[in-house]
Amino acid sequence: MYPESIWKVVLVLDKPGQGISDVTEDTLAFALYLPNTLDYTESENVNWKDNFELASPYQNGKIVR
Repeated sequence: MYPESIWKVVLVLDKPGQGISDVTEDTLAFALYLPNTLDYTESENVNWKDNFELASPYQNGKIVR
């Protein structure tokens, strides 16, 4: 048995040596929600990029929280 989906998360820490204790509500984060399936690879004519979406934290040049 396996999960139907997974999350990948990137936290942007802008100074060397920063760690999890430096994460705050103002830390820039990117998350990618991925279906845990190989369905998208079973057809030769399917571009994997068409099956995923990355939401940007930026709108009109400003970070949206």
